Amino acid sequence: MLVGLDAVREGAKPNSSLPATWNPVNQEDAAARARVFALNATLVWTIESVVSYVKDLTRVTPATLDMNLITKIRNEQDKETKLTTLARYLSVEESDALALVRTGYVWRNRLTHYNATNQINADVKAQLRSSSDRLKDDYQGLDSAQLIERLEQGKTPRLKETSSIIRAAAALVRSIDERVTVTQGTLDYLRAGLSQHLQNPESGSPGQKAASLWGGTEAQNRRSLENFGARISLSRIEDACRDDEGLASLTPREALRMLLPGRP
Repeated sequence: MLVGLDAVREGAKPNSSLPATWNPVNQEDAAARARVFALNATLVWTIESVVSYVKDLTRVTPATLDMNLITKIRNEQDKETKLTTLARYLSVEESDALALVRTGYVWRNRLTHYNATNQINADVKAQLRSSSDRLKDDYQGLDSAQLIERLEQGKTPRLKETSSIIRAAAALVRSIDERVTVTQGTLDYLRAGLSQHLQNPESGSPGQKAASLWGGTEAQNRRSLENFGARISLSRIEDACRDDEGLASLTPREALRMLLPGRP
């Protein structure tokens, strides 16, 4: 978009594939305003994606986070606090990526709420300043002092700040995904999924479902569990079953006792 807007600024005209009428009084000024809109919209879209990602982590079934953490995140009203609560639990609260994304949260609020007055947090500013050299290396010359200054003065983000926040958001989500996977574990996720499946009244009684999963030989049960794991987006399920100290060798009644311990 920005490359195209530079061409517009220099006098380029729409071609036949873009049948738009556009004849501004000042072509350079119009292109500059469109550039600002493109940067603002992209930054807001990026931060909204992170907001939705955090929300999805608290809603996914079976749960991939500790239930106490999920409750704590849900009870927070502030979107940035939801993110920092998750980051602290997963030990990524001091990452440069998180600091940049948190500046994006402030910018997002300024851009989407007319009278927003929220400020960049002191701990974020300290992180950005202490990591200024590393940020320049990792984010292609990003100047953290200028970023802080522009944000505090209510100025629109430039291409450098916007692109850096986009890259930081992608890096942060990868880090969180990795930590969630390590924290949860394949086997825990499988057991949670099985427990949820057995308790779901819409798909038959617990006994019927247990019989369909554990009603055959050990080899047949393992294949049934592998197929179930695939349905809940779990990969490498075969290895998980082998390491489960006999999950595939259970009888239906034993499986119910293990996965639904309070069931009469």
